[in-house]
Amino acid sequence: MFDFSLKLSVKYTSVILFFFMGLCSANILAASKYEARLQRYVDLEAKVSQGNVAAMTDLALGLYYNEFPNSGSISRVLWLLEQAAEQDEVQAIMFLEDVYRKGNRFDKDKLRAQELREKLSTLDLSGKERFKWLVLGCSQIEKESVRIGTNELISSASSESQLKIAHCWLNFKVRDQKLFDALLPSLTSSAEKGHWLASYVIAKAHDDKLLNSPDVNKAILHYKNAYERTKDIDIGYRYIYLLRSQRSNKKRFDSVFSVAKQLAEKGHIKSMLIATQLALSGIKYHLPVDKLKTWLDVGIEKGFGNAILYKAIAIELGRLGEPSLEKALPYYEKAAKRGLRNASAYLGYIYESGKLGSVNITKAISYYKMAAKKSHKKAKQRLEVLM
Repeated sequence: MFDFSLKLSVKYTSVILFFFMGLCSANILAASKYEARLQRYVDLEAKVSQGNVAAMTDLALGLYYNEFPNSGSISRVLWLLEQAAEQDEVQAIMFLEDVYRKGNRFDKDKLRAQELREKLSTLDLSGKERFKWLVLGCSQIEKESVRIGTNELISSASSESQLKIAHCWLNFKVRDQKLFDALLPSLTSSAEKGHWLASYVIAKAHDDKLLNSPDVNKAILHYKNAYERTKDIDIGYRYIYLLRSQRSNKKRFDSVFSVAKQLAEKGHIKSMLIATQLALSGIKYHLPVDKLKTWLDVGIEKGFGNAILYKAIAIELGRLGEPSLEKALPYYEKAAKRGLRNASAYLGYIYESGKLGSVNITKAISYYKMAAKKSHKKAKQRLEVLM
């Protein structure tokens, strides 16, 4: 069948000894990280039982972002944060205000968010340097960074404040590379400790080429870490979008397919199409017929041309019933009219080869021309032969 530009290798080679040595090392490292997270969880629980307010906030945020082996219920997270907020714990107040306003895993509560903003405005934050930058908006932070300079800014900001500054830096009107370079050690340390936002900021900086030496592999790694801790749809999609372009990673599609299915189950249409594309590739990825049909139909309903093309392929291959090129043909034609060059080129091949029972060179040339206008190399080659 025509090459739809998804070139997946089906040959996997491995050296058995190297594999098992790597597996053992990975298991030891994973066990060490697990024990460290578990110990921190136990320590925080002990402090919470003693009424330590800061520990309530740290434990709640750790549970919220799935940083501990023992994941907590959202109701427990909410209880811990509310308890800390009642005792004027600024970070808890700020976090609660944000999630109530945006509805991040909690139900939106604009009234409660307003109450928390009012409470924050009444607190005396003078002398509390770790909160100085947390309570400023990004535009204010940008003005301050210009006014006082990078060195003073960094020296006056705690690690959590530096994380806020770095997150804001992504949207500064004028991004000072020296400032981000100065923040990077703190960001890297926070990311290594499992802080999702630090991973996200590093990933975003590399992905958007905001650094002098952007590295797509670092962007992928940090997006992956951020997604694993938050299960955020946008972060997850950007992760698989970048990962599937890395041709040097022969096993990349295993992760792409796994995450795409997770995002698709949450209603993310582009991820539905990535999962269906891989399921139709004929390699090793499988989707139940009802799910394949549903996701394709949703994509078509929402106006995605690729969904039309994938449905044509599914019908021709018999993934939705009996194989039938005749029934698939209208979908290929619709996809070609939508400007999908692979559909046009494949229609050219169908009519040139006589797959429908008879050869029609006139139609073949017509479809090859449509694909060639979209810079399809094989279509251009066939036109040179036929014309």
